[in-house]
Amino acid sequence: MAELEKQLADLQSRLPAHSVPASMIAELDELEEELAQWQAEQAQQG
Repeated sequence: MAELEKQLADLQSRLPAHSVPASMIAELDELEEELAQWQAEQAQQG
Protein backbone atom coordinates (compact mmCIF):
# COMPACT_ATOMS: atom_id res chain seq x y z
CA MET A 1 0.00 0.00 0.00
CA ALA A 2 2.80 2.41 0.83
CA GLU A 3 4.20 1.99 -2.68
CA LEU A 4 0.81 2.73 -4.28
CA GLU A 5 0.38 5.81 -2.10
CA LYS A 6 3.90 6.95 -3.00
CA GLN A 7 3.23 6.51 -6.72
CA LEU A 8 -0.09 8.34 -6.40
CA ALA A 9 1.48 11.25 -4.49
CA ASP A 10 4.31 11.47 -7.03
CA LEU A 11 1.90 11.58 -9.94
CA GLN A 12 -0.30 14.17 -8.25
CA SER A 13 2.74 16.38 -7.60
CA ARG A 14 3.64 16.25 -11.30
CA LEU A 15 0.16 17.15 -12.57
CA PRO A 16 0.11 20.53 -14.27
CA ALA A 17 -2.57 23.00 -13.21
CA HIS A 18 -3.96 23.14 -16.75
CA SER A 19 -4.00 20.90 -19.80
CA VAL A 20 -3.36 17.61 -18.04
CA PRO A 21 -2.25 14.95 -20.55
CA ALA A 22 -4.72 12.10 -21.00
CA SER A 23 -1.99 9.59 -20.16
CA MET A 24 -1.51 11.17 -16.73
CA ILE A 25 -5.25 11.09 -16.05
CA ALA A 26 -5.37 7.42 -17.04
CA GLU A 27 -2.41 6.62 -14.78
CA LEU A 28 -4.02 8.52 -11.90
CA ASP A 29 -7.29 6.61 -12.36
CA GLU A 30 -5.43 3.30 -12.47
CA LEU A 31 -3.47 4.01 -9.28
CA GLU A 32 -6.58 5.19 -7.44
CA GLU A 33 -8.44 2.02 -8.48
CA GLU A 34 -5.55 -0.20 -7.33
CA LEU A 35 -5.44 1.59 -3.98
CA ALA A 36 -9.21 1.31 -3.53
CA GLN A 37 -9.08 -2.40 -4.37
CA TRP A 38 -6.26 -2.96 -1.88
CA GLN A 39 -8.18 -1.08 0.82
CA ALA A 40 -11.33 -3.12 0.13
CA GLU A 41 -9.35 -6.35 0.41
CA GLN A 42 -7.85 -5.20 3.71
CA ALA A 43 -11.30 -4.29 5.05
CA GLN A 44 -12.59 -7.78 4.22
CA GLN A 45 -9.63 -9.43 5.93
CA GLY A 46 -9.57 -7.27 9.01
